Parts: sequence; C-alpha cells; structure tokens
Amino acid sequence: MTCADFRIECSAGIIKFLGYQLQAGGLKYTSLVEFEPFTDNLLLGGTLIVLSILIMELNIRKMIFFKKTF
Repeated sequence: MTCADFRIECSAGIIKFLGYQLQAGGLKYTSLVEFEPFTDNLLLGGTLIVLSILIMELNIRKMIFFKKTF
C-alpha cells in the first residue's frame, strides 16, 4: 500500500463516517413509528440524508475520474 492509497482510504473512511453521522443525526429527530405532519425536523432529516449521499457520490467520482491525490 502506497502513501497515496493510504490517504485515499483515510479520506473515504472519514467521508463515510461523516455521512453516517449526518444520517444518524437526521434520524434522531424523525420518527417512523408515529405519523408526523411535514415539520422542520422532517425536512432537516431528509435534507441531511440526501446531502450526505450527494457529497459521498461527488467525492467518489472526483477520486475515480480525476485521480487526484490528497
């Protein structure tokens, strides 16, 4: 494993961790058991989940197609 590979793996791990934390934070304030009307918490949770997925996709595509090292 080269130094560049190690940096890519670390950055991918950090991105995955942050995405998971954003999803967990969004789910903390939303409930699947009870029906909620459209509230700010529901909007925040959904937005965080969608943004975390988009951020991970963009970073993965940047690493694959542009092959930049960190």
